[in-house]
Amino acid sequence: MALDGLAVSAIIYELDKLLTGGRIDKISQPLNDEIIFSVRSLGGNYKVLMSANSNNPRLHITENKKPNPDKAPLFCMVLRKHLAGGKITGFSRPGF
Repeated sequence: MALDGLAVSAIIYELDKLLTGGRIDKISQPLNDEIIFSVRSLGGNYKVLMSANSNNPRLHITENKKPNPDKAPLFCMVLRKHLAGGKITGFSRPGF
């Protein structure tokens, strides 16, 4: 499935309902092109997987556990520095 404007709109709608007001607890990078955010929200705890894979880009909530490398990559460390403990105020996208 292509990640077009309609798919992104549906993703934004679902994530906004579940995660707005939540806090980012943990950030991990199991693969070079994947980031997993652990979010604690009013409705429960969620893991949000963001993938920049060229064949299968995606953003969704997952229950799967992936093993992390022993040493976190630099990009993951930068994300942890700036985003860990942050509060999600909402999701938006500029037009289609």
